[in-house]
Amino acid sequence: LSKNFLINLSMCVATAGVSQLYLVMTVCVVYMAGVITYFPYRSRFANMIEVLTAVSIIYASSLLTWFAERGDTDLDNQIGWTTALLSFSPLIAATGAFIYLWRFGIRLPHTVEERKRMQAAFQEVAMVAAAINRIPEEVGVEVMLRLQEWDCYYLRKAMHTANIEFLGGESAWRIGDKSISSDVASAL
Repeated sequence: LSKNFLINLSMCVATAGVSQLYLVMTVCVVYMAGVITYFPYRSRFANMIEVLTAVSIIYASSLLTWFAERGDTDLDNQIGWTTALLSFSPLIAATGAFIYLWRFGIRLPHTVEERKRMQAAFQEVAMVAAAINRIPEEVGVEVMLRLQEWDCYYLRKAMHTANIEFLGGESAWRIGDKSISSDVASAL
């Protein structure tokens, strides 16, 4: 609903046809990035349809620029600056990512605050795992069947990751740190 409102608003805000189409594409790209980041719908299929819809609108808008009226405005300069900005945006994002990783990346040895935070997180995980372990199998299967698609997917991925990282399990898509699982094995 918000995407449709913003697309219609972009038709009112921009005056020239080309500007309207580029604003529609911008709204769709930002909305699609949000959908890809947050997966707002419970069904994975609904999220995929939303992304395909946004891609369709982006392609239709870009193809319609061929027929759009430029109007009396001087859009060449604005489009030139926008093109330059978009061309260099990966460099700007990479610089920001580098600064973020340099500032907030994993630092060894871990601080006392990090250890306390991870201790609380591990205690919560251990408590939930122990509670799940006490559930009778029939009840557990029923709960798994009632879970929404995303919830079941993330629960299985978390189990898969715990199996690899804590228990030394094998995976075709993930390489676990064997020193972690050997530390766990020696602690057991």
